[in-house]
Amino acid sequence: MNVKVLYVFVDIKIDIEHLFNTIKVNFKEEKIAILGTIQFNYSINKLKKLLENTKTPQIKPLSPGEVLGCTSPIIKDSKVVISIGDGRFHLESVMINNPTLDFYKYCPFSRKLTREYYDFMRMKKIRENEIQKVKCDIKSINCCNDSIKDSINNNITSNIKSFGLILGTIGKQGNKRILENIRRS
Repeated sequence: MNVKVLYVFVDIKIDIEHLFNTIKVNFKEEKIAILGTIQFNYSINKLKKLLENTKTPQIKPLSPGEVLGCTSPIIKDSKVVISIGDGRFHLESVMINNPTLDFYKYCPFSRKLTREYYDFMRMKKIRENEIQKVKCDIKSINCCNDSIKDSINNNITSNIKSFGLILGTIGKQGNKRILENIRRS
């Protein structure tokens, strides 16, 4: 399976001096992990060179300091994470993978550093509710006899004949090894 892909990297210039000073004032001794999306990668790595006690975590095939959706690192040796960007989608992936760390988001457009939190209990409840909805939907299907419905209710995956899997082209979304593991199981 070969898919030809051309990635066009965008570099958004930010005020590195302002971010550097903001970090120096607010985080004097802490070891800091700095990361963000690819469009800020040049700035992230330049900032890393300016600051002591910082690292740019990496999960291959991404660049050091780059986060992309579900492809986010487990961070060791840092208690504080600063994410450069204007949204939360990619940051939330890192938060889910590292629930014990303190997270901050620096928005280069507003030039604000904010403390960020993630509601793990809410996420768990939403996921549990979605699983229950699927179970209820399967129980109400009219195409099955009662014994099949009972079997599905006891083990939701036992009677599923097929399902779809979307394989992306970047990061874990495009990991062929994960695809093969799913095929085998």
